[in-house]
Amino acid sequence: LADTTQSIVAAVKEIYGPALIGKSIFEIEGANEMFDNRLAGNPNARAVLDIALRDAQGKALNRPLYELIGGCCQPRIPLEWSVSMDDDVQVIIAEAQRAVDEFGIRVLCLKMADRRGWRQDVANFAAVRKAVGNEVMIGIDPNTGWTLGDALLAIEALKPMGLGYIEQPLARRDL
Repeated sequence: LADTTQSIVAAVKEIYGPALIGKSIFEIEGANEMFDNRLAGNPNARAVLDIALRDAQGKALNRPLYELIGGCCQPRIPLEWSVSMDDDVQVIIAEAQRAVDEFGIRVLCLKMADRRGWRQDVANFAAVRKAVGNEVMIGIDPNTGWTLGDALLAIEALKPMGLGYIEQPLARRDL
């Protein structure tokens, strides 16, 4: 079952949180072990507390958190523009072109999993790539709409076109 707002709050307030009181904020492995032992699963509640512990570490040491987890690997994070699906590829191209031309966007994320299949997704990507050129990074987000087989075929077809990244190609249960 998926986490709900109520289940996250309850896990933090009633189960995980009380067990963290008095513990060192630097004992992340111990906290994770406690999470497993007290209430397995609950990835969102655990993520909230993991972030809070790491934030507290940075504050306690008066250091930015990135210094504590390996250093700054990218001084600037480029803004990404999500481009919605449409039955008309010209609408997709126009939205992508607008992001690049009017707003200076250098990273696009094309929504995928078109009802017409992964081949249409590849065709849409190719059309946008042709329109915006190779200087713009293009990633894709099928929002878990592909099967494993479709994802493998689509990714293979997209690689030569400069696929920048892929987000959520398939549902977690299909991994």
